[in-house]
Amino acid sequence: MEPGTSGPGFMDLINKCNRMEIPDVAPSQCMPFIIEGCQVGLIPKSFWKHLEIYSDVFYLESTEKYGDCIRLHHFPSVEERSRKVEGVLKDLRGKKIFKKLQGWRDEEYAVRTSYTSPTLMNIERAGINIFGIPSYGTHMNGYTYSADGKLMMWIGRRSATKPTWPGKLDNLSAGGLPVNMSVLECMKKECQEEASIEESLLEKLVPAGSVSYMYGTQDGLYPETQFVYDLELPPDFAPKNADGEMSNFYLLTIDEIKKKILEEDFKPNCGLVILDFLIRMGIITPDTEPRYLEIVELLHRPIQYLFRDFTFWSNSDIPRFQ
Repeated sequence: MEPGTSGPGFMDLINKCNRMEIPDVAPSQCMPFIIEGCQVGLIPKSFWKHLEIYSDVFYLESTEKYGDCIRLHHFPSVEERSRKVEGVLKDLRGKKIFKKLQGWRDEEYAVRTSYTSPTLMNIERAGINIFGIPSYGTHMNGYTYSADGKLMMWIGRRSATKPTWPGKLDNLSAGGLPVNMSVLECMKKECQEEASIEESLLEKLVPAGSVSYMYGTQDGLYPETQFVYDLELPPDFAPKNADGEMSNFYLLTIDEIKKKILEEDFKPNCGLVILDFLIRMGIITPDTEPRYLEIVELLHRPIQYLFRDFTFWSNSDIPRFQ
């Protein structure tokens, strides 16, 4: 296969973003996490031994609808629920049971049954995976055209000091969606902090859908959705990092980017966002990519239905999802 072409490497990337690294975190081995009667997450059964000691916060219940599930005790407000769970996470952090908690962010994500549902609780970003709660972020494809009309993309390299995926290639701008911020506000903030893009250019941001996936590690489940934006940049644009999270920027051809994806030089979910972009731009097509339909479908795992039909996930016969 010639460098820069598609093929099994793209499916390898998609499978990596939907891989369960250990059997214990597969959805079929998880219990629903319930807040005020609503399912908001999936907790591996093996995690209950770490949570049951906090009996004033959580309790185990067997129900007709969910089977065995873990419930948060009734607390009257979002603020009180958030404080109770934060206390548990800080205690678990001190015990060093979950590695991800050591990278505490002091950044909260909203907990809800779907993106448009009311917030039931806020939770520290570093602990969301323990409860298998869906999270959201924003990613931007920054592109331009060369003097001879070739499509090119601006790509960033993550700082070597980043707590996750240090030194990997990244989209021009990206970041998690915190509480009390709209998707567009978050995208603009990341563009300004990571690439110093002026407000006049940001007015041209185009919402371009989303990419979603779910993977599992020893620290729990990660059902994630990334809201995607495209931004055509002028030929003389040059990004400058303002927050220390990017070490370098590169203006690459599409063939160079494909090669970097196949070489696994990208942070995996950033590679997914770029694959989606290449499909929408007509660069990866049904006639050039034998696994086109698989790629298109698996770039959009239906996270919003994750808790509407739990049996779909727990009984799935797709090996890569288990």
